[in-house]
Amino acid sequence: ELYGDKIKIYKGFECEYLPEEMENYKYLKEELGYEFLIMGQHCDKTGQINSFNLTKPDELKAYGDSVCEGLLTGYFKLLAHPDVIFSKYPVMWDKTCEEVFGDVFELCEKLQIPVEINVNGFRDNRGYPNPEMLKFSRKYDLIYMINTDAHDPAKLYDEKVAECEQWCRDLGLSITQLYPFDKALNGGKYKGTYQ
Repeated sequence: ELYGDKIKIYKGFECEYLPEEMENYKYLKEELGYEFLIMGQHCDKTGQINSFNLTKPDELKAYGDSVCEGLLTGYFKLLAHPDVIFSKYPVMWDKTCEEVFGDVFELCEKLQIPVEINVNGFRDNRGYPNPEMLKFSRKYDLIYMINTDAHDPAKLYDEKVAECEQWCRDLGLSITQLYPFDKALNGGKYKGTYQ
């Protein structure tokens, strides 16, 4: 009540693209008013391959296919940590990475779906954000968003967020300001970037 005229709260969550869940997502969006679904693909679309444990090129391709298929549903407004696969993938970058992320980023560009740069990687040394992937991504006209991924309110804007912001500037990435979201959520384009 105190801040109702100053703060807008969006209803949403991070979820997987799993074909059998799409009817549930439709219900959540259309019936319960969830506006902002974030694709955080922690597995392939079968749920069998864990994205944190990818070690083989065919697993990476299955991950990429799942991400692309999910983005094409039109349900997701942001692609979270696409570089999650670098948690265990045995190389920083190779030809398979270029093929897979080329397909993913081409689709993000076409659909105007922002790509998240996840701060938790800076907190926990997770293998992401991956600098090689992000350097490669500059070939595409992408929208980037830094997400604090705060599992603790104390980390909503901590020193790691500022570290990530500077890291992005050093890589030459233009980061989209998160707010206002209204136009983007209603089919418009995201506005406002900083270098």
